[in-house]
Amino acid sequence: MVHGGQGLITANGVLDAYEPYINRFGLVNQYPDTVDGNGIRYTADMIFAVERFKGLNESINWSRVKGWMESCELEPGLLSRAPDNSGGQQQLDDVVGMIAVSTIIGSDFPKRFIKYGEDHFWFFDTDGKMELKDFFGRQLQVIAHAKFALNEKPSLITRLAWMISVLISAFSKDQDGKVLSWHLVKTANAKDRYCDLVAYLWRMMLKRHYPNGIGQVLEAYGWVGHPAAFYLRDEFG
Repeated sequence: MVHGGQGLITANGVLDAYEPYINRFGLVNQYPDTVDGNGIRYTADMIFAVERFKGLNESINWSRVKGWMESCELEPGLLSRAPDNSGGQQQLDDVVGMIAVSTIIGSDFPKRFIKYGEDHFWFFDTDGKMELKDFFGRQLQVIAHAKFALNEKPSLITRLAWMISVLISAFSKDQDGKVLSWHLVKTANAKDRYCDLVAYLWRMMLKRHYPNGIGQVLEAYGWVGHPAAFYLRDEFG
């Protein structure tokens, strides 16, 4: 429960504001009454927004949201963009978002993601085409991200990839990169001192590029009027 510009903001109030943007799969959309390709990541953004405003006496039961998000797994660890595998090939955004909120919603997805990757040479193919973009071995920062979510220490090479990825985002104004790095930074917080130093620089640059935080990033991305843009203002990871 937090005092905002429009009075007292509660976690349940934030959830209510999101209600028109939740589609038939239980995932968040950019626009009402649509099904977006990145619904899992948008849902992760919502979870972070709700948790920001949770008061000491407020509790949120995430089990239903967990079920909706996990219903997008075609196999354990293989994430589709929707339960019916619509919306095209799985994207980095959704995997990063699902991992980032796994602890909050009580999901073992990071463990399943790593197991699937190790068993399939880090190819995550949801459309049967087996293309280079399916190879998550080139996204080593995501492997580090999953390890951080499990409170395990990532390997040196994946931590370096994590730091390089976050540093690139720090000096860029690219909105998509800012949001994805925000998920990485929140998950790794206080789990590796070198990553923490990079995250500190990332936050400084976020404030310079977008003084009102992730909410302003989303507004610049076209989310003006969306609950995410409002409730994630002044959010810096």
